[in-house]
Amino acid sequence: SYTEAPPQKNPNPNPNPHADPDSSPDNSPVYLEQLAAELLSESKPLVLCRDVLERVLFDRLYNHSHSPESAIMYLLGCYRRSVEESRKVQGMKDKRISSEILDSISQVKELTVSYVGIMFEQPDMFPSLLRNKDAPVSSPFKQSIVSVIIGNANSHTNGIDSNSHSHTLPSGFLDHFIKRFENESGFENIWRPAFDDLRSSVTRVSPLGPFQIPLKTLIMLVSYHSVAKVLVTHPNWLPKGTNITGRVLEMNSILGPFFHISVIPDNPIFGNGEPNVG
Repeated sequence: SYTEAPPQKNPNPNPNPHADPDSSPDNSPVYLEQLAAELLSESKPLVLCRDVLERVLFDRLYNHSHSPESAIMYLLGCYRRSVEESRKVQGMKDKRISSEILDSISQVKELTVSYVGIMFEQPDMFPSLLRNKDAPVSSPFKQSIVSVIIGNANSHTNGIDSNSHSHTLPSGFLDHFIKRFENESGFENIWRPAFDDLRSSVTRVSPLGPFQIPLKTLIMLVSYHSVAKVLVTHPNWLPKGTNITGRVLEMNSILGPFFHISVIPDNPIFGNGEPNVG
């Protein structure tokens, strides 16, 4: 049977191709029945190889992911396994074979980075992921990429794994991701919502609240020149108008809520941070 599997020489076949994917763990094999039929009709072997790798990935995302979040976590898992496999391959004695495998792994990493970007920049490309199972109406995917970065800032400032794989980026992913998209026109569409989410995450937060991780995330992101450029061109970087006061900047700019965090009580009209430090 044709299955989804980590980048290995021999993918594990699924013994039950008609199993309900919802009842299987995220790392269990998934039977790509439609793709298998297409490959057979083209007289191609049912083997996971470079020629069909993108078709496998697309079918896995389009037909066997049940939400944008699960699809993104799957892609990050692919990148993580690729990093792990590349470490193993480097110790091989046959350099020709190891070079071929590393080329395939590089293709996997490039594809996963590209599709993560597509998920955030053009989520409507996968309409099946935007549809609630209990309702036939599609709903927009509003999650920003900061949701998969923010856990990483607490473990390292340069995108390195911690022990919690489900909430951190794979080693090297953020560098790869930014380099892949920084010269494309949709780069701002990826990062502007991220800065909006960071701003919202510390609004009305006191010094006793969870402000440190968003702050570390912001510092990590602006260390990349291309991402910092998106920040300073954000419409809310410096709000425009005729009556722009310090209070307006504090409430409406991207950095304002970060500077608002204080142990000094504010005017009750504007609200104090939680939890209360008084």
